[in-house]
Amino acid sequence: MDNIRLHGVAVYNPGLWSREELKAYFVARTELLDRIVADIKRQQADAPQHRLLLGLRGMGKSTLLRRIGIAVEEDAELGQLWLPLIFGGTDWIPSAI
Repeated sequence: MDNIRLHGVAVYNPGLWSREELKAYFVARTELLDRIVADIKRQQADAPQHRLLLGLRGMGKSTLLRRIGIAVEEDAELGQLWLPLIFGGTDWIPSAI
């Protein structure tokens, strides 16, 4: 992973990053990621809690959410209970889930 280099528009759009690229470049908010994943593990599956993630444009909200999704998928326990879904911004249709 040391040689992963982003090119072109992918530099400015983490939605285009591969799973390996996202994991390699996600370095700034690892404590927050760990805290959120630990919170998800502590909550009961029959009573999930909502979380609200706020920030200005470009602050890394979508990148953090994608990284949480990867952490959930890679955790044996969480991967059995949760299915991370990725929507393309505001152009998704809830009935199509």
